[in-house]
Amino acid sequence: MPLPIRRLVTGCDARGGARFESDGTPPFTVDDAASGYAVSSLWVLDAPPASPASGGEPPAGGWQLEPLPGGLTWRLVRMPPPRPGAADALAAQMHGDPRFDPERPGFHRTDTLDLMQVLGGRIALELHDEEILLGPGDCVVQRGTWHRWRVLGGEPCLYQVVMLRPAPGAPPAEATRVPRGAQGSSAAKLRRVVTDVVAGRSVCASDGPPARAFATRAGLAFADLWQTAGALRDPLQGGDLTARAWRTAPAGGGVSWRMVTIPPESALAKVDPAETAREFAEQAPGFGDGAEHDPVRPGLHRTDTIDLLFVIEGEIELALPGEAPRLLRAGDAAVQRGTWHEWHNRGPAPCTFSAVMISTPRA
Repeated sequence: MPLPIRRLVTGCDARGGARFESDGTPPFTVDDAASGYAVSSLWVLDAPPASPASGGEPPAGGWQLEPLPGGLTWRLVRMPPPRPGAADALAAQMHGDPRFDPERPGFHRTDTLDLMQVLGGRIALELHDEEILLGPGDCVVQRGTWHRWRVLGGEPCLYQVVMLRPAPGAPPAEATRVPRGAQGSSAAKLRRVVTDVVAGRSVCASDGPPARAFATRAGLAFADLWQTAGALRDPLQGGDLTARAWRTAPAGGGVSWRMVTIPPESALAKVDPAETAREFAEQAPGFGDGAEHDPVRPGLHRTDTIDLLFVIEGEIELALPGEAPRLLRAGDAAVQRGTWHEWHNRGPAPCTFSAVMISTPRA
């Protein structure tokens, strides 16, 4: 049976009005009962996006290990625990593929920057000389390094991953600071693992909370997990921004990965909006830059981006002008494509979602 996943896709009609284009199970979703593997293709770009409307379903003809140059794949994967003989079968399947190490079945590298988050179960990330144990909520920035995944325990591991392939001829990116070692205090209760290459070997460069995060008294919280700060030229590109200022849109016209928490509207109503505005001005100056905001309804906004959203916990309402709102719950995904929209948490608990934003030319 299909892997249970709901994906919502937004877009624009012929007059430029926002609309919900699809809502349901992505068509390229498979569940192999015999092996225990399951995968759902949530979105694909086969080249650098020409507009927020770019992308869609994968082309027919099977599942590719990595996206085309300048493109991306976003997938939900369920990986089963190791089975007897699985390593031998994998070694035979990948024989002759230079992206795989013939001496260590499953050990491989791709020309991609992978933004991965564990959703359920436990898994080990094996590098050349170290192993990192991961559980639900843990995030990994896997930067084109040699690695292998191994499920721990008797239950499968569920994770989402966005794989970004460099665009040939991309201009230089803005300056970033690559994390080195665990960070200090952070407003984010998150774990981020970052891989790197030292002397040709894959290593763990950072393991700890992200450096750039802030939260308001009302419970609004934002954490930057990664910024490429420009079109991707190399999987090793990116890090934490050196500037204190925040932007809604990705820095330098690149790609950003952010974790967002929106509290219930009942909690927001208890806090003076002027106080929240002061907190934003102090902790995240310029946060609204890079987005258009409706002067009458400040929560209504748009960006020239393709946003890949996955609800981690809680529930959130996505509203488009002129459309009945749709409720997203934990485990739901959404592809928000440059449309005017706003978020409402009408539930009793905070909602946290992952957001990978890909810059596009103006619609």
